[in-house]
Amino acid sequence: MNILAIESSAQSAGAAVLYGDTLLSEQFVNNGLTHSQTLLPLIDAALSAAGKRIGDMDAVAVSAGPGSFTGVRIGMGTAKGLALGADLPLIPVPTLLGLAHNAAAFGGVIVPIMDARRGEVYTATYYAEGGALEEITPMRAMSLSQLLTELDTALFVGDGVPVHKAVIRETMGDAASFAPAHLLYHRAASVAMAARHIPPVSPHEAEPFYLRLSQAEREYNEKKNQ
Repeated sequence: MNILAIESSAQSAGAAVLYGDTLLSEQFVNNGLTHSQTLLPLIDAALSAAGKRIGDMDAVAVSAGPGSFTGVRIGMGTAKGLALGADLPLIPVPTLLGLAHNAAAFGGVIVPIMDARRGEVYTATYYAEGGALEEITPMRAMSLSQLLTELDTALFVGDGVPVHKAVIRETMGDAASFAPAHLLYHRAASVAMAARHIPPVSPHEAEPFYLRLSQAEREYNEKKNQ
């Protein structure tokens, strides 16, 4: 399957072109600019570098959350627009599954973590063997302390690592390992690899994966209940 993959669910952003089993190009930035500024130029650059057009693709894949509410919505909206314009199906990829694919060659327990604030992380647990991933626990928003009580040994990946690495190391010691810098953050290429095992849907049917309400929704509910 030929896939244009989009990642904008967290602080980094990117686009990649997977043509069959070959990664033709990938664009990645982690420069603090907003995704509304960077995403479309990254997509154009990925297609151009690959020598392909959107019409050469079989599907558009997008990191569909959890993550930044704004980032997820920008990515999903962009992916839907491209898919509808090119009459292509859409593949919504759980963000944590995409992250886990960064380290799929690692044999053992992989734990992607994203800083969810409010004392929590977005996380899931996978077991990697021979490049394949098996889900151990589903996507959750939970306290880091609770997560660490469930783990014996693990490789951590994701933008939550720099935030929580000291606590993880203090709690787990040498039982914890961490992905290197080039595999730590969200990558569109990993979204593309994960998308190969997820059935495409109509762009009209694709929805983000949210694990909790947005800040605006929480504040509205708090005011309503006062």
